[in-house]
Amino acid sequence: MKVVVWFCHHNSYYNFRFRELEDVAGTLGLSAHDLYQDHYGNPENYPDARNDEPYAIITLASEEIAAALFARTVLVKFFMELWGDGPTHHAAMEAAASLPAEQRRAVLNPDSSYCFRVQAHGKKHTMADKLLVYEHFRPLFKGDEKVDAASPDNVLWIAEDYDREGTRVIGLRRVFIGRHIGQHHDLLGKKNRPYTEKYDLSQRPVLGPTTMDTGLSFLMANAIQVKPGDVVLDPFAGTGGILIAASHFGALTFGGEIDPRVVSGVACVYSKNQTAEEERRRGRGVRVNFSHYDLARPEYVVCDNASSPWRRPATGWCNAIATDPPYGIRAGAKRVEKKTDHAQVTDRSSYMPQRVEYCPGDVISDLLMFAQESLVDNGRLAFLLPVMLSQLCLGGERGTFVKMRFTETSRDPRLLDEQRYRDFLPQMDGLEYLHGSLQILSGGVGRILITMRRIPRAEVRPTGPSDQARLGVGASTRESTLAAWRDHDKVPVRRPTAALGVVCLVTAALLWGLWRTKPKHQ
Repeated sequence: MKVVVWFCHHNSYYNFRFRELEDVAGTLGLSAHDLYQDHYGNPENYPDARNDEPYAIITLASEEIAAALFARTVLVKFFMELWGDGPTHHAAMEAAASLPAEQRRAVLNPDSSYCFRVQAHGKKHTMADKLLVYEHFRPLFKGDEKVDAASPDNVLWIAEDYDREGTRVIGLRRVFIGRHIGQHHDLLGKKNRPYTEKYDLSQRPVLGPTTMDTGLSFLMANAIQVKPGDVVLDPFAGTGGILIAASHFGALTFGGEIDPRVVSGVACVYSKNQTAEEERRRGRGVRVNFSHYDLARPEYVVCDNASSPWRRPATGWCNAIATDPPYGIRAGAKRVEKKTDHAQVTDRSSYMPQRVEYCPGDVISDLLMFAQESLVDNGRLAFLLPVMLSQLCLGGERGTFVKMRFTETSRDPRLLDEQRYRDFLPQMDGLEYLHGSLQILSGGVGRILITMRRIPRAEVRPTGPSDQARLGVGASTRESTLAAWRDHDKVPVRRPTAALGVVCLVTAALLWGLWRTKPKHQ
């Protein structure tokens, strides 16, 4: 059956929507070809982030598969079985009227109730507008159907896609009508909330300064196609945001973290409630986040990823690796190394080894080499890669940093072309680039969710003399981009603001002193 997938218009992750749908379908054994072939034909026509439409039309074998897809996706608003579509309401109505009468009558009959719901992308409808939309579809009804707007047995969606130019609505692009299959949000007046809502950071007991957003954590878990029983590793785990998402889907999770204070819940994390503080004092640290949600506790190892302690058997041991490596932007990237001479260590329990800067390029290279050795065949790697949007638009040109500003909802095709993302990735034998999705941030920067696959070892053919040589491909672009992003916050544009604040405080203090010493009138 043909199904319309209507996506949430999430400002931060709108560009992720098609790839997430394909990744979740992969957990059910469905490929992009299985989803799109019937409607879009040639693979070159398959939708990607460059498409502005808030929907995708896919083919599924049954409603049960649709429900399973819907139950896991983060960016889907609702699914509906397609009855008809067209450039106008009348065309969509005629397409629906051409369906066998038995198919419509199974939903629209005196024995079961129904209601209409209108969803418009690019335009806000008043109730009067919705009533006019309903009138277009009156010919589909015989008049003996039972209406129940509060708790219907069936819901018919009328979904409209409008073209806009800025804030001005230009016109209607497409109209769909179909039978509701499922939705995340409370569009039906029922308490049917997103399954990710209970993991919201405002409800999490223990947070760190760089804890990942809940939505992005689950998008990464879907990117690596976590299944029950999978072994999932985050080598830069922090407070476990990604591992919580993986554990939700039944994975056995492992985390690596260089700072023991984060793991123990001291200094680097914020306890959100008294219960969490008591758990932390009993030595549970960030693991309280998992017990709070009744999830299996992860295995944490305090370690340096530059000198990874994880075993590396010939066939690999991880089903998936998902991580947000530190690039020295929000949190400094460090590795263990002697910095200065110091006295002999007598108390190992409280000893913090010296650390030096961990070059961002080495962070990526070490991560890819570790994934190559540790992933099982066809295992997946997902990680976030920072980019300067100016270099992305200029096709990965080397050179000086050019500041270009984009809104987070920008539809610039240069930013959304996945072929450009390859210029920022090193090449590694055994790892295949699958896809990337860009999140646009403020200040002319962004980050790409990169997804790669471990090619079966029997199929790998070395292409160069050494791993290090192969890692050099694209390194100049990558290093210049990471350096530009890392230095982005060092540009003196913020200094006048800080200086002005100091001047204001000093001036206020002087005025206060003068007022206090001023003689009072008798």
